Amino acid sequence: MKIVEVTWHDASSPTFRTWYSSEDMERVNANPDCTHIGFVYAETDTYITIVSGVMGEGEDWQMVSSPFTIPKGCIKKIRRLK
Repeated sequence: MKIVEVTWHDASSPTFRTWYSSEDMERVNANPDCTHIGFVYAETDTYITIVSGVMGEGEDWQMVSSPFTIPKGCIKKIRRLK
């Protein structure tokens, strides 16, 4: 069972109003990096899907919880934990 820590840069879209000054946009575009830790459910050339919990033995997962898919273009680092 592969457990990873994925550091990635999130996209954003402010929704609290419709008009923004240049100063506002500088703050909006300064998104911090995000980190997710979980079991690797699927990985391709374009994305990785991790889940927070699994039900089943070994790699025979009957159920998973909290699937989260991250596009590879947003990923800064993947570190294997186990």
